[in-house]
Amino acid sequence: MIPKAIRVFPLSKTKEPKEFGTIEKVHDFFRKVLPSRNPPGKFYIYTERSVFEKYSLILFQYAEKKDEEKIIGHSILLSDGYVPDSEYAGCIGYYLLDIKSIVLYKTPVTKEEIYKIWNKKLFQAKPKLDVSKYSEYIRLLKNKGN
Repeated sequence: MIPKAIRVFPLSKTKEPKEFGTIEKVHDFFRKVLPSRNPPGKFYIYTERSVFEKYSLILFQYAEKKDEEKIIGHSILLSDGYVPDSEYAGCIGYYLLDIKSIVLYKTPVTKEEIYKIWNKKLFQAKPKLDVSKYSEYIRLLKNKGN
């Protein structure tokens, strides 16, 4: 299935150190924390900077050091944009991710590989990527052993 849209979501090591302070914490978050929430896949957000469409493929960006941005996994968004919810302090709501669609890469995709496919740079922004290049991205993932 080709996603409706492809978006990049940066995971903040500095703003959310409990969840994303190390790559091990990121993996635990996606493997243990997200599935245990109610509903499963509830990914809290702090501000509405971008509107993500339902059935978008969300690429998770992570950097252990400055200028080392890479894509470490992906998931499909089930909610249409974010769901307003003030249950979690400091958050405006959450995105609902399909936990069955979460894939964490054995070999991350580098910012150079993203640029080669989409001619877009990875930063703290949440770029929208051209869906027509989806099959090229999937081919890259397979070639990397993901």
